[in-house]
Amino acid sequence: MQQNTTRRLLPESVRVTIDRYCAQRPAQKDILEAFAPLLETRSQLEAIFVEEPLELDIVDQARHGQGVPLLSDINIDVLMPWISRSADTILPVLLEMIPDNRAITAIADALKAGRLDLKTCCLSRISNDGTSLQKRAEAAGLDAGTLAFVIDQVLGAPVGALAQKINAMLADFNWNEGYCPICGTLPSYGTLSRPEPTELDALVGGGGQKHLHCALCGNTWRYRRDACPACGNSHPGTREIYHAEKATQERIEVCSKCNSYFPCIDLREYETDPHGLVVPLALMHLDLIAAQNQLRPLVPAPWNTFS
Repeated sequence: MQQNTTRRLLPESVRVTIDRYCAQRPAQKDILEAFAPLLETRSQLEAIFVEEPLELDIVDQARHGQGVPLLSDINIDVLMPWISRSADTILPVLLEMIPDNRAITAIADALKAGRLDLKTCCLSRISNDGTSLQKRAEAAGLDAGTLAFVIDQVLGAPVGALAQKINAMLADFNWNEGYCPICGTLPSYGTLSRPEPTELDALVGGGGQKHLHCALCGNTWRYRRDACPACGNSHPGTREIYHAEKATQERIEVCSKCNSYFPCIDLREYETDPHGLVVPLALMHLDLIAAQNQLRPLVPAPWNTFS
């Protein structure tokens, strides 16, 4: 079978990527630095979890071949020790980094008092059941948008570590979906690959293959260059590209059928891979272009949703 998933390359560290983007765009330095503690903590947690053992069931090849993400068949109880440790680590960071942290404080208090169940919230997120998560937030008197953001940050490192551990299992699977083969989340951004050596030493592929980068677990997988990850649309004339000014290696890809977009960077213009946690935030200038054109981000986040 065709190999559609990719191994993880060793990217720059979170700090190196932030410093490089700050040097390129001083106007974005404040927001990049504001999120730095969160991104660095997530990266460090994931590295710790990857080194720890994890008992997993064998992959159901038939279901995965039908477009079912692997996480759908994994008992979340296996991940709960990591998820609990992540919550204990991430929540204090969020409380420290957000000036008006009343919404975060309310979530932390609700979890501590048992008015909000962390496992149930994570199950809602993993199953992409936003309605269920919103109802749980409302029942506990919490802001639904903030809760969704917090759960994503808490789940990021555990699911990211899981992705690293099971990515090798996907080598022989066909995966043609626009959502992640591991956790089912849509991509936060895409990349165009560098040239790669072929089986013949004298030849080098031209690169430019598209890979999508999961907004939750950071897994990457290959995808068609001409199709929208959200709706699969590939009809000529319904796909547009907007480039950043004086930076054609950065762009947003727009689907007029579902009115969604996502950023994409051309790694052929990069010496090293930027850290995947930083890229979506560093491309906020592209989100501003999209907002001016009344486009909807594929994966809403605090840095790409504007009033």
